[in-house]
Amino acid sequence: MKYKLGLSLLELMLALAIGTVLMGTIVQLFNASKASYRITEEFARLQENTRTSLSLLASDIRMAGLVPCGKTPTSHNLINTQQDDWW
Repeated sequence: MKYKLGLSLLELMLALAIGTVLMGTIVQLFNASKASYRITEEFARLQENTRTSLSLLASDIRMAGLVPCGKTPTSHNLINTQQDDWW
């Protein structure tokens, strides 16, 4: 009986085709995963920026009516002022 010592050309071509299909599938999954990660990262950055800006805005709103040390608030009105002109 004669023993086969190697692979035939057909077997090599079939293995190469299967490997190519598997690598193409893996590359597509990797690209989809990378795009999903990028979108999630951008959404997290947007949410963090929104949280920071709302925190600063809330702090400014809380300080809006503050009169420090019991001083009377000065009026900053440009219509019907009783003071002398500044020029």
